Amino acid sequence: MINEFSIVIVSDNHKYIRFRNLVIEYDNKMTEKVLLKKLATRIKQLRVDKGLTQQEFAALMDYEKSNMSRMESGNVNLRVTTLYKVAKVLGISVQELLDFK
Repeated sequence: MINEFSIVIVSDNHKYIRFRNLVIEYDNKMTEKVLLKKLATRIKQLRVDKGLTQQEFAALMDYEKSNMSRMESGNVNLRVTTLYKVAKVLGISVQELLDFK
């Protein structure tokens, strides 16, 4: 699964993250912190939509609740394997998880 991702592509005015057919574009004004916050917000909303508490989500992920809190606050840069695990627990694809425009 890891090799399904492409690295971040940087041009003069834009940055891209590519996953399969999904390309997320963000301009240079969007910092890594803003991108992580958007992802964190998306994960939290999907968790809430599934009716899961942070504690329940953490248990399904085999994580500590404190790690889930950091993940949902945008204070951690998630590894590809973690993104895959989050998507799997939520019952969606990684592509859907990253579609947070």
